[in-house]
Amino acid sequence: MSEKLADGARLFDEVCDRMRAGIRARRPEADDEMVEEILREQLRRLRRLDEHGIYRPVDADHGLE
Repeated sequence: MSEKLADGARLFDEVCDRMRAGIRARRPEADDEMVEEILREQLRRLRRLDEHGIYRPVDADHGLE
């Protein structure tokens, strides 16, 4: 189990490195701080797309039904 978690973390790090390389290719003027900011925003967008429709607001008057 811990090996799978380590593999997942390693794969995520590799994907982030590739995303950083893409950001630098598109925005050569961006310093390291800007690259990280853009990366975080891209990850937030991807998460919102991935989670779209999964979570629904709960009606405060009726609670969970």
